[in-house]
Amino acid sequence: MARIKTKAGTVEPAAEPVSSRVSATDSVLWDDYQASWIAVFAGLSVLLIVLVWGPLSRIGVHYSIGYNEGNAAYFSRQAVTGPPLYTVPPKFVYIDYPPLSYHLVGLAGKLAGNYVAAGRWISLFAYLAIGVLAGLVVRVLSGYARAGVYTALCWGIWLAAFDPTRIGFNDPHLLAVVFGMTGLYCYVRGPESTRWLAASAVLFAVSLFTKQSLIAFPGAVAIELFLTSRKRLGMWLGIAIGTCVILLLLTFVVDGPHFFSYLFSPRTFAFGDFLNMFMLYTGMFQVVIAAALIWILRYSGAGRDRVLVWAAVLANVLGSVFVLGVGAGINHFIDAMLSILLILGSSVVMLAGFAEQTRWPRTTLAVLLGVVFFFGPIVNVPRRILEAESNQSQRTEREQSFAAVVKFLKAQPGQALCEDPMFCFEAGKPKVYDAFNAGEVFKTGTLPESAVLDLLDGRAFGAIQLNWSPTDPIRPSKPRYSRFTDTFVRKLFATYRPSIQTPSALIFTPAR
Repeated sequence: MARIKTKAGTVEPAAEPVSSRVSATDSVLWDDYQASWIAVFAGLSVLLIVLVWGPLSRIGVHYSIGYNEGNAAYFSRQAVTGPPLYTVPPKFVYIDYPPLSYHLVGLAGKLAGNYVAAGRWISLFAYLAIGVLAGLVVRVLSGYARAGVYTALCWGIWLAAFDPTRIGFNDPHLLAVVFGMTGLYCYVRGPESTRWLAASAVLFAVSLFTKQSLIAFPGAVAIELFLTSRKRLGMWLGIAIGTCVILLLLTFVVDGPHFFSYLFSPRTFAFGDFLNMFMLYTGMFQVVIAAALIWILRYSGAGRDRVLVWAAVLANVLGSVFVLGVGAGINHFIDAMLSILLILGSSVVMLAGFAEQTRWPRTTLAVLLGVVFFFGPIVNVPRRILEAESNQSQRTEREQSFAAVVKFLKAQPGQALCEDPMFCFEAGKPKVYDAFNAGEVFKTGTLPESAVLDLLDGRAFGAIQLNWSPTDPIRPSKPRYSRFTDTFVRKLFATYRPSIQTPSALIFTPAR
């Protein structure tokens, strides 16, 4: 990886020649290797198109792409129309994220007239922006624009192969990553510049108030500043903490006093889920993880690129810890994936030096950059193509099914309980129950399950929607993958009756 030295108080040139570690690479890498780079960029562009076609093709659907979308739509609308998000203590509904994204998406949704569509498009733009920012970071660290373009393509392909649901998904995660990556770029752009360092601190604070778990990159910057300049660390921490205090006070004033009660919702743990997600992450990126690990173990520099060492360690450890919680997804490994990606992109010069030592250097470089480091994503291409084709073939049926459920819920008096919150949102029903978080509240003993069972006895809901496959028999025991307990389902059948069924849902109404 290239190191670019600067004098204190100066801003480093973005494209300073890099030759301290690879002597003969410069002219060969960027001039004589034109055919290799053209082949790599062409192949990766095709791979990117193949993988993103599926996520992009379903961005306009009306039904929910994932569980969080309905909740995000509710909270985004509530942020701009009221009541304040954290005005009353939580009971059956928890807001798992800080409020910033809900205000931003809420404003966009109010202007556009569609909160779900606004959240999806913002997520898509965030996906693209992260690629640009990753490329800019690598451009600064390596000194070469071509390495930055390669990094941006890697990001687009890796996420589309690893967690395609996140692309065009109404959820705050990618928006928060944009703020964090911008903070990282500001740091590597000018670690000796007070202005750039202050901007980095502010942006990292904004990132944390968009998604509170994104602490790997600001943690890495803090460690690097601790090792290089305690004075600059103090300034950076002061600005970051000050920004967080201001945002926290604004949250209390604008959104209500029970912010922390919502943010730290009760959660159980599942080692089996952690193992599955960890194996999925390491299986997809085993080659690049191994390459990055080798680089980290052999690293002996003290330049700006050292921050990537701390980022990789923190992101992989924290991602593994976060996915221990029930309900956590593989998106918690996105920071880990990005840290590995930045190491790979910034090490392109060294890879070219390795290729020069082989018999066919141009072919070796093209194979390394376009095949070896994409082993996991390439293997996953057939699966993603089949998923995209399946979603397309089922789209009409799912749209009709979704519309039928929404129409039925609208016709029922009073409030409704929906396992998939998008149904209740589109039906105009208030958000009174969250199946996942309520389930965690019951499991942890924070609230007895009798609290909701009493509501069933009192027929408090005009309709109740459960995710129910046509292959699951309609009987008083929970279907596969249900967020409700057997006790809840038995009580439901005793107090309500099934009224309509679609390919994805079963709707109950009060028994007379």
